[in-house]
Amino acid sequence: MLETPGSAIDNLDRMEKLGLIHSVDEWLEARNLRNRLIHEYMRDPAEFVEALNRAGELVPRLIGAFRSMKAYALEHWGEGLSLVTPT
Repeated sequence: MLETPGSAIDNLDRMEKLGLIHSVDEWLEARNLRNRLIHEYMRDPAEFVEALNRAGELVPRLIGAFRSMKAYALEHWGEGLSLVTPT
């Protein structure tokens, strides 16, 4: 779209306005949750299970965001794009 990229928050806000993601807050939650699961050693099994369950709940939103971005790209830049579809 030849837009100048901004901060991550600005880019997410623009994506939300375009309908490419459902919610900036939810996207940030997914990002923070990913960081917690990958970079922190969780000692509390209940906390770990809760984090894994929430991650599972967010998966459909992430897949939906991918599909929205793919549809947007195809609509604006054509079928020549090579995009993989998640299963």
